Amino acid sequence: MAQEGWAEWEVEDEQANLGLMAMADEESRLNEEAIKEAEAEAERLRLLQLEYEAAAAEARRVYQVDLEALEKERSELEARAEAAKAEEDWDLFEELDEALQSLPTTVEGYRERNAERARAAMEEEIANEEAERQDMALEDKPEDKLPPEPTEGAGAEGAEGAGDDQFVNAK
Repeated sequence: MAQEGWAEWEVEDEQANLGLMAMADEESRLNEEAIKEAEAEAERLRLLQLEYEAAAAEARRVYQVDLEALEKERSELEARAEAAKAEEDWDLFEELDEALQSLPTTVEGYRERNAERARAAMEEEIANEEAERQDMALEDKPEDKLPPEPTEGAGAEGAEGAGDDQFVNAK
């Protein structure tokens, strides 16, 4: 009997070991999946960081371009104002001085001014196109395309007379 108990215990022990091994294998598989997911997430974050850095570099470049354009505009206005002052063209000097005073002092202001100018130019272009369409519509009215009214010499009376002659000659 002792041997039967021993055999049962060995079977149970072996089954428990197999169960533990299966659990360890499953845990190992889950750990590998978690590691792969973490590596994939790390790669995604690395790519996002690269995109962010590229976007930030582009924003700095565009900002620098706008800053240089604003500084160039300011220096050109200042040079023209100095030239007008040297020539004692006070009207032009005042006009240029006002332009200098109204010049934006920040890149953001410069961008807003340019956006407003672009918006106004687009609205003007749309208005011009609409006016052209209306002009074309007026030119293409159907009553303008009607055949001309007959004149007195070739009018309805002349046509009646021509028809009468045919009947007279036919008799």
